[in-house]
Amino acid sequence: MMTNSFRQEILQGTHDLLNDTLKMALYRPAATLGVATTVYTSSNEASGGVYVAGGETLANVTIALVGSEVHVSCDEIVWVTVSGTVRYALLYNASKSMKSIAVYDLSSDRTPGTQPFVLKPEPFLLASR
Repeated sequence: MMTNSFRQEILQGTHDLLNDTLKMALYRPAATLGVATTVYTSSNEASGGVYVAGGETLANVTIALVGSEVHVSCDEIVWVTVSGTVRYALLYNASKSMKSIAVYDLSSDRTPGTQPFVLKPEPFLLASR
């Protein structure tokens, strides 16, 4: 779900989704992320294995017109290993003061262990008529 701050900032021209550095961070089940999240936080962020605080950079971000809707998508994101349990992911703009874009609830607690953890964020709706 898009954060409330992003909804306003995109209309103000704050974000350049095709040229800014967008990142995805993983979070533990105790994280309190939601539409009111305004910036990246390290509180309850995943750790361990080779997970790096701040998460991974998105690759091949695209913006596409689908009918009367504008969708934003990217390649799948792979974390080689993450220790412990994760439940949420935060998409944020590292080029713009770590401002939040969207929060993803992974629907269930996941414990990747030594296996790569792969996340393919669903394209999110940027605008519609």
